[in-house]
Amino acid sequence: MLKSIEKYFPYKSWRRFQKEIAENVYNGLYTGSVVLIEAPTGIGKTASVLAASLAYAEETGKKILYLVRTKSEAQAPIREFKKLIKKSIDIRYIVIRSRLDMCCIVESKKLPYEEFIEECRYLRSYGKCQYYINTQKISEDELLTKLTDLIPEYTFKKFIEYSCSCNLCPYEFAKKILNNVDVIILTYHYVFNLNLPESLNIDLNNSILIIDEAHNLPNVIIDINSFSISESTIKSSISDIKKYVENTELRNKALQILKNMLNYLKKFKERYGVDKLERSFTQIDINDVFMLFENIHVIKDAYFEVISKKRSQGVAIPYTALSKILDFHRKLTTSHTGYAIFLTCKEGILSITCKYLDPAIISSKIFSKAFGVVLMSGTLPPTNYVKSILGIERMIHEYRISFKHYIPEENIQCSIYTEVTTRYVERSEEMFEKIAQSLSKLYKGVKINRVILSIFPSYTVLKSVRKYLDPDIDYLMELSTTDIDQVLEELRCRKKKLLMVVAGGKLMEGVEFKIDNENLLGIVAIVGIPYPEPNDFLNLYMDIITSRIGSREFAWELTYLWNAVIKIKQAIGRAFRSENDKAYVLLMDRRFCEGKVYQMIKDYLGDVKIISDINRIINDVNSFFHFD
Repeated sequence: MLKSIEKYFPYKSWRRFQKEIAENVYNGLYTGSVVLIEAPTGIGKTASVLAASLAYAEETGKKILYLVRTKSEAQAPIREFKKLIKKSIDIRYIVIRSRLDMCCIVESKKLPYEEFIEECRYLRSYGKCQYYINTQKISEDELLTKLTDLIPEYTFKKFIEYSCSCNLCPYEFAKKILNNVDVIILTYHYVFNLNLPESLNIDLNNSILIIDEAHNLPNVIIDINSFSISESTIKSSISDIKKYVENTELRNKALQILKNMLNYLKKFKERYGVDKLERSFTQIDINDVFMLFENIHVIKDAYFEVISKKRSQGVAIPYTALSKILDFHRKLTTSHTGYAIFLTCKEGILSITCKYLDPAIISSKIFSKAFGVVLMSGTLPPTNYVKSILGIERMIHEYRISFKHYIPEENIQCSIYTEVTTRYVERSEEMFEKIAQSLSKLYKGVKINRVILSIFPSYTVLKSVRKYLDPDIDYLMELSTTDIDQVLEELRCRKKKLLMVVAGGKLMEGVEFKIDNENLLGIVAIVGIPYPEPNDFLNLYMDIITSRIGSREFAWELTYLWNAVIKIKQAIGRAFRSENDKAYVLLMDRRFCEGKVYQMIKDYLGDVKIISDINRIINDVNSFFHFD
């Protein structure tokens, strides 16, 4: 067994824990189990999991599907494949992203996704995309030869450039050879989304699924299978109808339907107010929503007239937001179970959102079909949580390396600061000011020239605290427009900075705060426990979990507690990208001393100090970094 695994291991020697990870993956797959691997970042679990999976795939003649949540996560397996190829190991692999990401037509790539899909479908249907036509004509053998020539230098970008230079559609190129490669790297969407505009020809029965960052899977399944229409979409549709529909009767009927939708949303704005709707999912009656689409044929007729008129006028991209309304109705009428409808609000814009409720309905079917399954993460939930929330019915084989066994105890210190909290009923301007003053004192009092990463449970809390910071604090705050590379560049110029971010935000996963292998983070200050705010969606979600497992308490843990714990672990993990990194963890909320949260923190990190004086914490930090 080990010899066959070593063939696919890209390095000369095994680092600590790597061989054990590989052996457990191989043994788990061999017994038909779902394999759970939890290991902190820096151990090298990607190389180990791939080595074992490739060895098993070779023996069984199966294909590997390596599933990632984000585009950047696809780089990890590619790095390992490049090393294997240098060892003269023949691995044929391909990366699949969306048609938009893989398009050769520069102007089309600038479009919003929905508009692009409409344009792409039109060009293919009417024989107007030469890249698509050329790819349909070429044989699979010719495409495989081209891929083989490219493999030694393969990157996603080079594959796109090479395909386009051959006048071939990269998406169709990749799609056409899927059955002839060893590994397909793709996002969760292609396996777990019920509403994909088109599916790939993937045989799960003959595939081994490797799911990276698997702690995200339940929430991603819910998100990618949910759909909505917004006020903006409806208003844009109204504008198109007024401009392009000449038939008076059709125009008036279509406008009335759309105005009824806006009035429906306006009624809730007046009843609840935008601020309340911004903070929650508010369930609405599905029958009321169906009534809004009672005469959907009118919208269809208006859609075709708008598109026809735009094409006749030579509009470059004949797209209309009416297609979103039709798509919403299609999904609404074909989604029979597992959904509920809510009002949601973002930046003052109201939407009708059809939210998927139970990820286990989808994941249980996928896992039962797949030949093999490996779930890997640095923060994988406990086994009973994973089984319950994903509906796993197969045997489970797990191997876990705890954080405290990987990071030397002298490299981490953790304290709970008990004088503050973000508990909802205790939030006040006085509390926000107290948190801000504590952070200000911490920033000024510690002697290390490194970043203080402060993580908040929500953007609302972050903004409420920020306004009370001392004016001379050099801080950087995460925004929706924040660019990760720009953040790192600012930190390169000045390392001592208070970086204020949101738990679960774009700076909390897959980001390395390192420059030239130097760890920029000295302190991780987690302000408050990042529990999700209760809402109608989470109440329904809890009801489903409770009915399945028979315990309301356990359902609460799955819904609230473990979501918070994962975000806490992800935050701590930003400072530890290898076993040589060193950082101080400060938990700023007295609730960290309570019950299961406290026990989970101790199990994860080891000893935890409880301190009520910020000056004592400052002294403790300086002592930890040897500034006595």
